[in-house]
Parts: sequence; structure tokens; C-alpha cells
Amino acid sequence: MEVGKRAILVYQTWKLRVALVLLALVGGIGGWQLYALGQANAEAELVALRLERDQLAARLATQTADYR
Repeated sequence: MEVGKRAILVYQTWKLRVALVLLALVGGIGGWQLYALGQANAEAELVALRLERDQLAARLATQTADYR
């Protein structure tokens, strides 16, 4: 390269825009999947906790009746 000459860079903005849109789509879909997975796990945990609560309430009622 000669002294005084400069390289001219030509950017293709449509490629950058497409990449950003694809990145946003992948991020959005991935985020939604993680949210759905968390919801499913929370629902299963909630069912288990309700069952445990009912069992403990029955046990407490039995022990309270035995105490009196």
C-alpha cells in the first residue's frame, strides 16, 4: 500500500440488520422456551407442595386429637 492512499471500506448494512433480526428471534424464542420450562417445573413443584401440605395438615389433626 502506498503512502497517502487509504482503503475504503464498504459496509453492507442489510447483512448487519439481518444478523440483528436473527439474533433477536433466536434470543426471543430461547427466552420463551426457558420461561415455559420454568413454568412447567414450578407447576410440578406446586402440586408436590400442596400434597405435602395436605399430608402435614392431616398429621397435625391426628396428633392434636391424640394430645387431647
